[in-house]
Amino acid sequence: MRLPTGYFSAVQIVAYINETLGGASNQDDIDAVLRVLPKLIYDWRGLTDDELAVAIAEPPLSGCPEFDALFEGIVAYFFHIELRRNAPEWASRTRLTRQWVARRSQVEKGGERLYFKIWQNTPIEMLERGLLFSRSELTLL
Repeated sequence: MRLPTGYFSAVQIVAYINETLGGASNQDDIDAVLRVLPKLIYDWRGLTDDELAVAIAEPPLSGCPEFDALFEGIVAYFFHIELRRNAPEWASRTRLTRQWVARRSQVEKGGERLYFKIWQNTPIEMLERGLLFSRSELTLL
């Protein structure tokens, strides 16, 4: 079975991360991935169970632990909040040893108060992986 046109599998999403970041990422590339990643996953809402099974086939790691953790965290959040199901097993592979703030430039401008606000609004699926990524960026649709 194939996915309908316009939908992307987990494997394709990891390929997109690799292609966009390409090892030497700049802030514009990082921001592009941060903007599109939740949308690509949330598009899975329109899939049948059989199509979803194809979409969530285990992808390889991207080679960038921060984005692997982010992708897996968004998938876990999507499954828990949107589908009310357990996330695929592979969505818990990556745990960062140092906390990563996905939007570091925002925190640097906003200081400690913004850092705390982002931490306070980060879903448990992200915190478990060592990420700070506000829930507001996950509810864009």
